[in-house]
Amino acid sequence: MMQESGLLQMWEEMALPRLAMAFKLAVGPAKVLIAFLAVVLICAGGFAMDCCSHSVVVSPKRQVPKGLFGGDSAAYIQKTELAAYLQHPSRAGGFIRENMGKCSGQGVFSTLWHFWTDRITDSTLIFYKALFKFESPSPYTQQAGTAGVAYRIWQNITLCFRSVAWAFQYHTVYSILFCTYVFVILCVAGGAICRCAALECANNEKPGVFESLEFVGDKLFSLISAPLIPAMLMGGFALILILFGLAVNFLPWIGELALGLLLPFLLVAGVLLALLLAASLSGTGLMFPAIAYEGTTGLDAIGRSISYVLNKPVWMLFYLAVQTLLGTFFYLVMRGILFVVLWVTYHSI
Repeated sequence: MMQESGLLQMWEEMALPRLAMAFKLAVGPAKVLIAFLAVVLICAGGFAMDCCSHSVVVSPKRQVPKGLFGGDSAAYIQKTELAAYLQHPSRAGGFIRENMGKCSGQGVFSTLWHFWTDRITDSTLIFYKALFKFESPSPYTQQAGTAGVAYRIWQNITLCFRSVAWAFQYHTVYSILFCTYVFVILCVAGGAICRCAALECANNEKPGVFESLEFVGDKLFSLISAPLIPAMLMGGFALILILFGLAVNFLPWIGELALGLLLPFLLVAGVLLALLLAASLSGTGLMFPAIAYEGTTGLDAIGRSISYVLNKPVWMLFYLAVQTLLGTFFYLVMRGILFVVLWVTYHSI
């Protein structure tokens, strides 16, 4: 009897039925429409900025691909400053000086668009080929093949992050403006989607898009400040560490003396920075639901999300793992369905 009670309690704590219900809430028409509009606005903003700025340096020897969406995405990246940066960051400066002004450049967003598309497609193909490999290899080759697949997918992920680092290093103003625009769009869309889910989960209501956006208009400051305040705090602690590092390099005697005297405080700042980073990365997804469900302020949403992460870190990791697995699974399913639809349509014409 006690064993059955323990299993029932574990089942309730795992909240698997609620996870299934969360998927049902996520595919509601209003929420899907809001997410689609957010993606459209982000892409439209990026392409509009690219129309005003062709700052990515391109080699005149490159063959220009067909159109913005057509052609080979890999060809769109070849012989650009991004390709030189990914080979080695030190080569980007020389590539820019050598090819600056020799031919028309291209936009930052379109460059990243094609690069990310190519990397995501490559990762998907790697996973599909490994998943539907029907021959039965030996245990050694199977282990090596699995490690190879994981490594190649991880390599594509790191390349995507390196491309973002390139954008901020060589196109700083563009990147800051675009990221600010994307941040506001995501806050609005995230708040509206969470509001729809909160009302549907609590009261079985199905609010429309405009009703959700009206709530976002009332709580826009809270939605923006909730993820922004931890980022500003982390930036403040990081700035302190950077300033002390610069002081050591440019003020030989004074900087070294200050570093020796204040080293314990700097270590505390480093610990706080690491804790804030971990709590923010794991608890950011809970800030918008807290605001949407209870109408709290940004500071209260931060406290609630971080409190949950600190009180139940194991369950938070479990939910993140389940969320990642489900998201990956449904992405692969949807991509496969779209491929079949496009393939059938293409060969039927």
